[in-house]
Amino acid sequence: MSGLLFAFAVLSSLGPRPASLTGPQGQTAYAARINEELAIDGVDVRLKRYFGACANVTLTDDGYDLLPADMKDYVIPSDMKIKPTEFPETLPLTPVMQNGVFAIEHIGAIGCGKNYRLNFAVLQDTKTYVSMLAFGHSLATPRVQRHVEAAVFNLVQDYRRSRPDNKCDMAPLVYDTRVISPPDSGGQWREQWDAYYCEASQTTEVTFIPSTDGTAIAIDGKLISSK
Repeated sequence: MSGLLFAFAVLSSLGPRPASLTGPQGQTAYAARINEELAIDGVDVRLKRYFGACANVTLTDDGYDLLPADMKDYVIPSDMKIKPTEFPETLPLTPVMQNGVFAIEHIGAIGCGKNYRLNFAVLQDTKTYVSMLAFGHSLATPRVQRHVEAAVFNLVQDYRRSRPDNKCDMAPLVYDTRVISPPDSGGQWREQWDAYYCEASQTTEVTFIPSTDGTAIAIDGKLISSK
């Protein structure tokens, strides 16, 4: 890893991936590209936040999900930035025909009795594109995750700025997600998204409500805890 926080936490091996995903560069180059993404500072600070002072964190290959080319609402490199998002919002879901192969890589992190999951979107086209998704276990599609992360950021940022005792200049950072209520018969589910700035943490509860025809999803969120 980059920096001094988790320089010892390195993914020692990545299991075999299909040639359609690794591309002409092959398995070795593909694994190296994943490790490059694991070395960015954004990964480092999230590991530090989750594991604290733990001195022994191991990264493991937790598998991957190949996604169909006509999957609704996944993210491609041109979608790295989205317009500002606020809760509540309804997002259209439309099939995105994409050349190449798209997958989500899952990397586990284990240490000091804690388990964590890192997620990365991968597009294999003329080269291997890799981008960080929300860590943890969100059920949302990648592009919906981008919108939710932006909305959580804005919600926490507004709260942070409203506190007269706040002297922190750090922007909020989402570092973990988890499902607290799985999809019901209508497809609705709830998750908790954890964000922090400096030493303060906030949890946002997010509700996802897909439309009955599958063409849109409504998202709404509220702060439920702060410490």
